[in-house]
Amino acid sequence: MIIVYQYPLIGPKKIMNKDYIVKKKFLSRAAADLSALYSFYNYLSNPNVEGTTAQVPLSHYVYADPLMESLATLSHPKMEKITRLELLPTYTYFRLYTPGAILKPHIDRDACEISVSVCLGWDYKGVTDDYRWPFYVGESRIDLDIGDAVVYKGIDVEHWRDEFIAEEDSWHAQ
Repeated sequence: MIIVYQYPLIGPKKIMNKDYIVKKKFLSRAAADLSALYSFYNYLSNPNVEGTTAQVPLSHYVYADPLMESLATLSHPKMEKITRLELLPTYTYFRLYTPGAILKPHIDRDACEISVSVCLGWDYKGVTDDYRWPFYVGESRIDLDIGDAVVYKGIDVEHWRDEFIAEEDSWHAQ
């Protein structure tokens, strides 16, 4: 799940003083597990897979999904506490990645001043039990467990994922 925010348009503009913050257990395990399975079944029932010219080929994505919007609404106070900022929610989406997917290095559009990427879950096949598909922000590699999140300056700091390497029928929900 990705939730993006902008700073409010009124008053002095404060900024987050770090490029990113890792928040362990951002979502409860139960909420993350439910969201991961929901993402997987959403993919199976209505695949919306990006083509090879898109930002993330081989991934299923949905914008403004009601479950993700609900989680974003419930998480808003937590996000303001983590960032110490008043935030204006802009949009949500989720992705279900399949083997071979790559999130190319990029910065986000203006609506994404503060972004949070939440690891919802995975089903990895053919990799070690301690494998975590890493997320990179700037020079930092971030390995998230289920329910963990990384909050980052989406328009200021380059972020990406290298190729998702696991056997066929594996998936990762974010």
